[in-house]
Amino acid sequence: MSEILLLTIVVFCIVVIVACCSIYLIYSRLLQNKDEKNVQKYVSELLPQCYHYFIEGSSIETLENVHNPYQVKAIEIILTKYIHLLNDQDVVKRITQYVEKNLSEHYKKNLKSRRWGIRLNALFKILDFKIQTLAPSVLELLNSSRKFSQKEYFEMYKVIALFLPEHLMSQLKNSTDRISNIELYKVLALLKEDTIKEIMQAFSSLTQSQQIAVIDTIASKSMLEYTDFLHELIKDENIEIRIHAMKAIEQIGFIQPIETYEPFFYADDWRERMLFAKILKYFPLDEIIDYLKVLVTDPSWWVRHHTVQMITDQKNGEKVLKLLYEQTDDLYARDIILESLGA
Repeated sequence: MSEILLLTIVVFCIVVIVACCSIYLIYSRLLQNKDEKNVQKYVSELLPQCYHYFIEGSSIETLENVHNPYQVKAIEIILTKYIHLLNDQDVVKRITQYVEKNLSEHYKKNLKSRRWGIRLNALFKILDFKIQTLAPSVLELLNSSRKFSQKEYFEMYKVIALFLPEHLMSQLKNSTDRISNIELYKVLALLKEDTIKEIMQAFSSLTQSQQIAVIDTIASKSMLEYTDFLHELIKDENIEIRIHAMKAIEQIGFIQPIETYEPFFYADDWRERMLFAKILKYFPLDEIIDYLKVLVTDPSWWVRHHTVQMITDQKNGEKVLKLLYEQTDDLYARDIILESLGA
């Protein structure tokens, strides 16, 4: 009997808990729907005023006194659409001036929120609306003892790169594990060339991942003044540095005599041999035929593939491929050449 009573109590408790959860979810959804309707109402009301104010540049006093949270959200939705859809610097300038004057305190407060989503949204809007005046607040967060998510650190570093670039490398040096290598490259890509030049002065003191990100940034910005530096790096003892430096040289296309790159031809690592094959596109085919004969028979499919692809893209490439086909007994080489020739 006691067991039945206990089971009944447990079932009753479960039912009560499920019922309470259901009521809470329904209530939360009702509130959310109400909030969304209120925001949409203000979007409809404010859209004509925003058009006149931000697009046409007219003065609208009612937009200068936005305090209602629904109005703030509505303004945010409208301005975000303007930023993403329009490529008009005058509009962007007016939006930035407006937000700095009327909404900066709102976003500054949200940066300190305990809720991850609110903080992250504030960072997104600082970047979208180019709120330079809040960059010191972001720097203050980075210097604090608080811990943030990787996504937040990524957005914070983007803010610093855009508005306080002189502080970026000191921040990255103090915390090398906050963002991924790809994210680091994306942050550095936001920097102007003058800032990159300042970073280059401290290149040797950077971590390997930071050095690679800098090399990739030089390549993406086609900074010709660093081609001599890149050619020094392809002699580095670290293979990852060599590979990224060689990629940068191949991408920029400022080439030295072929003998400079021969260590890659003889390298044990297939990635280096592949990069040698790719860089051969800058040399006449009749001058590199001896290299091609070896590369099309390389043990690595990737090296063979990029060699044949490079030849295919050159003038008289088909003629050279047919010559290589006739002069090799390597079945893998003959197969990939035939595939390229469409035979």
